[in-house]
Order: sequence, then C-alpha cells, then structure tokens
Amino acid sequence: MTYPPQPQPQPAAGPGRGLAVTSLVLAILGVIAAVVVLLIFAGWAALSLLTGAPMHVLASIGKMCAIAAASTVIPLAAPALTLGVVWLARSRGWTPRPRGHGLAVSGVVISAIALASLLLTAPFWGVEVCTRLVC
Repeated sequence: MTYPPQPQPQPAAGPGRGLAVTSLVLAILGVIAAVVVLLIFAGWAALSLLTGAPMHVLASIGKMCAIAAASTVIPLAAPALTLGVVWLARSRGWTPRPRGHGLAVSGVVISAIALASLLLTAPFWGVEVCTRLVC
C-alpha cells in the first residue's frame, strides 16, 4: 500500500527581508541624492567659472556643496548602514543564508561608501562663505 507524501516540517526561515530591502533602498536614495546635489553645484560652479568668478567664490560654492551633500546623504545613508548591520546581526548563524543577505550586504557597502565619500568634502569645511567679488 502506498501512502501519499506527507508535508515535511520546514525549518524557521530566518529573519524577513524587510530590513535588508529598506537598507538597500535607503542607500540607493542616498547615492541618488548625492549625485543630484553634485550635479546642481557642479553646474553652478561651471557657470560661475564661465563668468569669471574669482577663486574664493568657487571655494564658497564648494563649501555650500559640502554642506548640502552632508545634509542629504547622512540622513539616508546612516539609517541604511544601521538597518543593514542589524539585519546581518539578526541573520547570523543560519545555515542556509536567509533571503536578503545580498541585499543587506549591498546596502551596508553602498551606505558606507556614501558616508566615507563625505570625507572628500573635508577641505571645504574650513572655507568662509563669500559670494561677493571682494571679501
């Protein structure tokens, strides 16, 4: 006599993918925001350079770009990094990697790069803002 196949009990699936997806989405939004800020200020600097603006005006534009980049990237990339690390810590120890592992790792890496790239703007932090011809 043949018995029908019985459903096998499934092991716990591990943590959900919600935090991993959120981490990746926030990291991507942070990079997009950084690129938009960079394009806006690069256009402003290019137009100022074409009109013959002095160097202190261009340095001031660089400082304003650094401030704008920090205020748009940090609120998006810092939570992305935190959520990705939390998800990776919660999923630690699962033998088959839970779904979303690659998403969380990608979110952590992208947000870490975005936060580290803000250090490139450090030379502009000490510039006194001046948009007049004579300061």
